[in-house]
Amino acid sequence: MRIKALSLVLSLLVLSGCGYKPSSTFYKSSFKGSVFVDVDIDLMDTQNSVYINDIFNQMIVERFQSRLEDRDRADSIIEIKINDVKFKPLLYDEKGYVSIYRAVVSIYVRYNDRDGVEMSRSYDGRYDFSVDNASIITESNRYEAIKFASHKALEIFISNISAMGNKNDN
Repeated sequence: MRIKALSLVLSLLVLSGCGYKPSSTFYKSSFKGSVFVDVDIDLMDTQNSVYINDIFNQMIVERFQSRLEDRDRADSIIEIKINDVKFKPLLYDEKGYVSIYRAVVSIYVRYNDRDGVEMSRSYDGRYDFSVDNASIITESNRYEAIKFASHKALEIFISNISAMGNKNDN
């Protein structure tokens, strides 16, 4: 018991002494105040556009502890658009049918805040999934793959915003 307590104290001293900060502190400094999220709804894929809007709003509230606001009252504005969705075969079975696909979702994100910080960039999220008989991608497979790949692309955006918060804190 004493060894565990001693190693815990030493670990905390080492981490605090080297300037370590959890990434959540950078998340919070990235989005100050309220946020408006505008997802450009793709008329060909409304289900996934709505999903991206919902998941990103959830990420803003949970990770940044920011509140969502109308465009004219928000401190930060984030605009998101789905650029492209592709499905690439990765693995074939012994009969020549595709058994594993990779979904690649490219999103474009534009970020502005009241301090004049502006950033726009495309992000790609990838998700590998297997299909059952005769290499057919069902609507359910398609939706789930786009959902997970979009989530990964948004995670990359959040990591970039977090890194910006880190630069601004130093």
